[in-house]
Amino acid sequence: MSDATTTLGQVMERSVSGVFGERDPGRRRRAIAELYAEDCAFYDAGGESIGQAAVGADGSRWTTTNAVAGRMTHRALAGDGEQGRGRRSRS
Repeated sequence: MSDATTTLGQVMERSVSGVFGERDPGRRRRAIAELYAEDCAFYDAGGESIGQAAVGADGSRWTTTNAVAGRMTHRALAGDGEQGRGRRSRS
């Protein structure tokens, strides 16, 4: 996803579907290699994960826990190209 027109939202959606929603380990590894640097740091409620292998383990664990149980859903909060500061504002 190195195209200059790729938005942060597109990268996030690709991460959700390709890493945390992908059941096939090979496809998950390819998505991680495309989206994350070798020495990446990923933070979530469970703590810090360093490196692509750790992100892959988190993705596998998350998919197994949520997708298999039928609890995984995803929807974009902002339209394509919209920028935010990590939160939505309401008028």
